[in-house]
Amino acid sequence: MRDALLLSLRPRFADAIFRGTKTVELRRTRPRISAGGLVIIYVTSPRHRIEGAFRVERVLEAPPGVLWRSVARMAGVTYDEFHDYFDGKEVGFGIVIRDRFQLKRPIHLQRMRTKRLLPPQGYQYLPGESASALIRGA
Repeated sequence: MRDALLLSLRPRFADAIFRGTKTVELRRTRPRISAGGLVIIYVTSPRHRIEGAFRVERVLEAPPGVLWRSVARMAGVTYDEFHDYFDGKEVGFGIVIRDRFQLKRPIHLQRMRTKRLLPPQGYQYLPGESASALIRGA
């Protein structure tokens, strides 16, 4: 298995992904992930836990104005939030989500620490075997 991406998300965005109403995750920089890659979702305060994951359909790359026209109904943000997020950027990225799933037993921060895994500020890469073991052990 290739490397996976451990992504920190606010509860609002994680919940929208799991409901299926948010099908594109926006990023200001392009993460090293491609179609078929695994993205593990760490939900930030107040929950502090890994709650699930999704597979990447594809990664979009475009100037923010063009990107907005492509993802406006899929990104789970308002027009103003989108433009504030990409302010000053010439290019934006959208990770198109497929095959999302929630863990039956979320992995709480305390358990993550026992595996020497700290939640990232934005995202971090995990070796594929570590990511698989983490998800299987949940």
